Formats: sequence, structure tokens, C-alpha cells
Amino acid sequence: MKKLIAALFLSASLLACSTSPLDTQITDTNKKEVLEAINTSESVSEEDKKLLAEYTLRHAIEALMESTFAGEKTDPNNEDEILKHFPSGKTAREMIDEQKDFKAKNPNAN
Repeated sequence: MKKLIAALFLSASLLACSTSPLDTQITDTNKKEVLEAINTSESVSEEDKKLLAEYTLRHAIEALMESTFAGEKTDPNNEDEILKHFPSGKTAREMIDEQKDFKAKNPNAN
């Protein structure tokens, strides 16, 4: 009985300690799901959502310009094509921190 109670307590504790979507590593396969989770999360501040959107836009424009100058055609209205230019390999929290640093170093970018 003690083991059952301990197991139930441990399970409840683990459920209560769910991680923020900002701490999920963004990969090529989970980009869309992680961004949707962040966008709909009540635990992520509007300021963080705005900073992530700014980061996304800045990097997407850079990637689209590079592909355009390389002669590739990208439809800016196609979400999947835009997402393929979205950076992966970082967490959203890292991207937000990078955007904060970018804005601090480039005050005219605000």
C-alpha cells in the first residue's frame, strides 16, 4: 500500500512539473507543433511571443533573401516553405534571448 501511495504521489509530482514550450529543442520535424504550443500557451508572456515573432521574421527574411539571390523560388504565402527557413537546433528561449541581444545592440531595430 505504501508503494502504491508513493507511486501515485510521484506521478502527480511529475505531472505538475511540466516544462515550458520555450524549453523544447526546435527541430526540423517539430517546428510547427512547438510554435503552435508557444502561441497558444498562457504561461508564455506576450512579450516573449513578440520577441520570438521578431526573431522568426528577421531570420526568415534573411533566409528568403539568400534563396532568392541563389535563384531559388519560394512562395511567401506557403507556410511550409516559410517554416523550412525557420532556424532549428535551438530552444525558443535561446532565440528570444538572441533577439533581446540583437535589439540591445541595434536600438534602431526597435
